[in-house]
Amino acid sequence: DKLKGTISSVLDQSFTDFEVLVMDDGSTDNTDAVVKSFNDLRINYEWYDNSGGPAAPRNRGIRKAKSEWICFLDADDAWYRDKLQICYNNIDDTVDLIYHDLNIQTKTKLNGRNVLRSGLLKSPVLVNLMINGNIISNSSVVVRTNILKQVGNINESHVMVAAEDYNTWLKIAEVTEKFLYIPKVLGEYVFSEDAISRKDMSICGNYAIDDFKKHLND
Repeated sequence: DKLKGTISSVLDQSFTDFEVLVMDDGSTDNTDAVVKSFNDLRINYEWYDNSGGPAAPRNRGIRKAKSEWICFLDADDAWYRDKLQICYNNIDDTVDLIYHDLNIQTKTKLNGRNVLRSGLLKSPVLVNLMINGNIISNSSVVVRTNILKQVGNINESHVMVAAEDYNTWLKIAEVTEKFLYIPKVLGEYVFSEDAISRKDMSICGNYAIDDFKKHLND
């Protein structure tokens, strides 16, 4: 079961001081039973009616989080054992958001690649992100909770579905330049043909950058 593997990849981390917030967005499978099977007090599970996109459950998790830092992990993806420890070791006053590379798990190689590589964002980060597109994978991100709240968390508009993460990084780049890229593969991204990320990105992508186009003329 994919979810079991995802949660196991968190519970098996070499860094152990964390909470796991499983925000179930209206699933009708055995998610509840899978979560309960772990019997781990670090797991907090909540089910809500389906919201039509990933932003609402992520925002519920952000509101419930007790830590100064938030990590995102989509239900199909997984982290390698030292992901949290390596990210934690890189935290200091010069860092507000951390991201890294991910392995791609798919039946066929995606465009000949099997590693989802990010890259170093040069200043100004906001303009760099707009020109290069979204090079930050959601399941790689570690970000300060107060920064997320400062930018109003994640946009839940349905026109933004599949680009809400990109929009979030842009909002964060408006208030901080402290993005840290770790050029290491610290997890896995599962690519599927029917994934939400396969939808036409041009429309939602345009919505994601609408509020920031003015910066290109600065």
